[in-house]
Amino acid sequence: MQRIFTWLDRILRLYAVLATASVFALFLLAISNIFMRYLFNSPLAWTEEILQRQLVWATCLGTSALVRRREHVFNSFVTDKLPPRLAHWNEQIFSVGII
Repeated sequence: MQRIFTWLDRILRLYAVLATASVFALFLLAISNIFMRYLFNSPLAWTEEILQRQLVWATCLGTSALVRRREHVFNSFVTDKLPPRLAHWNEQIFSVGII
């Protein structure tokens, strides 16, 4: 069972790496489109659709990485302001909501 959890932890860490690479690719694609549009006066037609899809994937991968580390903004914002007993229940409800 420990081997399965170790394997799953490696896969989930891969999400953080993929999210970072996805945001970097998003940045490079946007910059290349800006250069093509304003320097060469010929924008790339396909970049807008790719940027939209890349933004969705980067958001999903980044969210999964943050939830895994329990660093999601909503969770910490609400949990920090609650008493410890209610904070525990808030985290449980949040986890069930994510599932």
